[in-house]
Amino acid sequence: MARKPAIKLYASDSLGMQFDSSEILANLLKFSKDVQEKAMRPAMYAATTVLYSEIVLRAPEDKGHLKDAAYRWRDKTLSENGIESWVVGINKVKAPHYHLVEHGHWQTHKVLMGADGKFYTTKELLPSPKWIPPQAFFRPAYDAKINTALQVALERLKFGVSKLV
Repeated sequence: MARKPAIKLYASDSLGMQFDSSEILANLLKFSKDVQEKAMRPAMYAATTVLYSEIVLRAPEDKGHLKDAAYRWRDKTLSENGIESWVVGINKVKAPHYHLVEHGHWQTHKVLMGADGKFYTTKELLPSPKWIPPQAFFRPAYDAKINTALQVALERLKFGVSKLV
């Protein structure tokens, strides 16, 4: 003999229905991970490549190692649960004074270029401080290509999602 439920969910003259969505939810979770790995990540890579390329193109060649110091990087610690976090920038170890080129600065000491191609500041003071004007490359690269980068990301995202559906 069947046991009666302790709680009556609906009247005896009603039709009861149940729907188990666990399989749908599991598939949605898998789809979400696929979207992040196969659509969002390539889209962000494409967008950051546009910005990175423009920074390298605009970096002054006569100012040390600025072109070699540009990088793009995926932050794996922040790239999870539907979020892709990427950084485009200048490596401050390879080019610790890039901000002086970007924003300009007052030069108070004599500077020499060594045989290794690096600049060295001497202890010898200049007769008077000299203003070194900015040779902005990072900010203009962003301004010139951010809309293109976003458009490239959107197109790549659409392509990636269309392959999953």
